[in-house]
Amino acid sequence: MTVKLALVFPMMILFFCLRAQDTKKETIKNGNGGAEVFYVSKKDKSREGPYVLSKSGKTLVSGFYSGGQRDSAWIYYGFDQKILSKHFYRKGIKSGTWEFYRNDSLIWTYNFDSSKANFIQPEDTALNAKTFVAYQDEHNNWIYYPPEKHALQTNSDYFYWLMVNLTYPEGAQNNNQQGQVNIAVLVDQQGNPESYEVGISSGHPLLDAEALRVVKLTHLEYIPAENKGVKVKSLVLQKVNFRLESY
Repeated sequence: MTVKLALVFPMMILFFCLRAQDTKKETIKNGNGGAEVFYVSKKDKSREGPYVLSKSGKTLVSGFYSGGQRDSAWIYYGFDQKILSKHFYRKGIKSGTWEFYRNDSLIWTYNFDSSKANFIQPEDTALNAKTFVAYQDEHNNWIYYPPEKHALQTNSDYFYWLMVNLTYPEGAQNNNQQGQVNIAVLVDQQGNPESYEVGISSGHPLLDAEALRVVKLTHLEYIPAENKGVKVKSLVLQKVNFRLESY
């Protein structure tokens, strides 16, 4: 046993040294203290190895790439460094049981192998009715009521990208304009955002336009809605708030 270990560890060290020689570290600064750090293959520029998304020195996302695809565990953290969610991949394919947290408590899980969600804590049905506003039935008619199983947003870095990309329009600031914009996202049967439009206006065109622009940049990902056991298109409202500190 000792002899085998003595041979294995040098081989592992050699492997990682060779792997490091084949990759190059990249850093992308996203503004407001945000940065992405990852490694790319010198041969084909595909991402290879560990990935970290951070802001002001705090890790918000940690993950791993293999052959340019997400692989293994990806962990998302809030600005308070509490875990928001844990995602798992097998060479780019979502797999296993994903976990979603709030204040360190497990809220719900989704098993991609069985396609089943499990809610550990009850959902806020009043909030759901205001967020998951419509779905398309089997006759392609829009039903303005939440489906039996609403779309589930899985990207926990949504608020990070919202914060990084959001710009308060100067004209709106000068006129002390603030408010909430609800962007209606059409989610298809695969969970992909198909289109975006202003669902509920703030009453200020500049704020509406900026909210629409920025939501398109936030890498939204969903598990599709279901009704009567069939995956359906649905409308989800994504909220963007504009507040002037001095107002």
